[in-house]
Amino acid sequence: MLYHIRVGGRLPDEAALALPDVVVVEGTDHQVLSCQVVDAAALTGVVAYLHDLGLRVLDLQVVEDPDGGTPLR
Repeated sequence: MLYHIRVGGRLPDEAALALPDVVVVEGTDHQVLSCQVVDAAALTGVVAYLHDLGLRVLDLQVVEDPDGGTPLR
């Protein structure tokens, strides 16, 4: 599933390498990370990794498929 994760702070460039296929969009005081996550365990791992980096997860959203209303995979 595709998730948008808004974090307070800045993801270090080298840390982004550990998150495959992540797209980072810069905000004024936050970043939005868009990434594919295969299941709940993987999502928990991503959130834990961000926490370990000292980033605060401000928002987490599943991106819905615009055609059918089901999450994109």
